[in-house]
Amino acid sequence: MRQRLARMVSNSSNSNGPSARFSDFQIDNFFSDIHNGWGCWCYFDENSGRGRGQALNEGDALCKTMQHGYECIQLEDADCTPWAADYTEVSFFVAEEAIMTTCEAANTGDDCKINSCAVETRFVNKVYGLLNVGAFKFEDNYKHENGFVPVDGCPISPGIFSSKECCGEYPTKFPFKTNNGVRKCCGDQVYESEVWMCCEDSDTIAISC
Repeated sequence: MRQRLARMVSNSSNSNGPSARFSDFQIDNFFSDIHNGWGCWCYFDENSGRGRGQALNEGDALCKTMQHGYECIQLEDADCTPWAADYTEVSFFVAEEAIMTTCEAANTGDDCKINSCAVETRFVNKVYGLLNVGAFKFEDNYKHENGFVPVDGCPISPGIFSSKECCGEYPTKFPFKTNNGVRKCCGDQVYESEVWMCCEDSDTIAISC
């Protein structure tokens, strides 16, 4: 993932996009800063899947969305390792609503590559957006190597064991616990089916449709 991120930035720098500005952030050094673990959800490569608790801020939330995407990819295809998928990379400056179709066109017929491309391209796109405005930074005090301990800093509530399914669409698809079929997905929302109904013609949740 780290090498792929640097490649995506480099490739976009040679296009007509605004990525020359991104080089100012020394992206490889930036990714080195968080690659060994940052906050509650920023885990990468073989450490993916270890996120927990609430996201600490906007940057951590982007990592959480990527990790959720990874989890859904693997729930749907046990043979796919999304952070290692050898997909054809696309410009991360594509509009968010076009990310999925762009990745589909570049990786025709391979859902593992398509979905991995979409999840990671959105992550890079959104990280760029945060850093480019200069109003956000990944603070050193949340680096795991600096002593931040997720078990202490990212508390979780006791839950029940349950199978999982996924809800929404890539690149923001996310897993949820089904609670033995009681919880279901409607569009991009999870609902309690003992109380609510999903009005499938509009993907809205209501007492009755």
